[in-house]
Amino acid sequence: MAKVSRKLKKLIEQSKEHLDQDEEILHSVLGVYETKILGSESVRNGTFLATNKRLVFFAKKLGGFDLESFPYENISSFEASKGLMGHSISFFPAAIR
Repeated sequence: MAKVSRKLKKLIEQSKEHLDQDEEILHSVLGVYETKILGSESVRNGTFLATNKRLVFFAKKLGGFDLESFPYENISSFEASKGLMGHSISFFPAAIR
């Protein structure tokens, strides 16, 4: 079993208050999340969680937190790759019906 860093443990504990009561964390990893904030590209450091219900990215910041949630039923496909800068995961939304 892989050793979990103190930083990851702390972020996991902080993220639990934002999960549903019956939600279970299946896997977690420290990472960087690329998103758009107010139309500008932004990068956040935090933890990426796979729960029994959804994917969650949680990042602690001064005076608060960032949380983005992706229910599995809204995801149609994944891409995974590895390069010089590490591993990368991309996922894409399901078509709206």
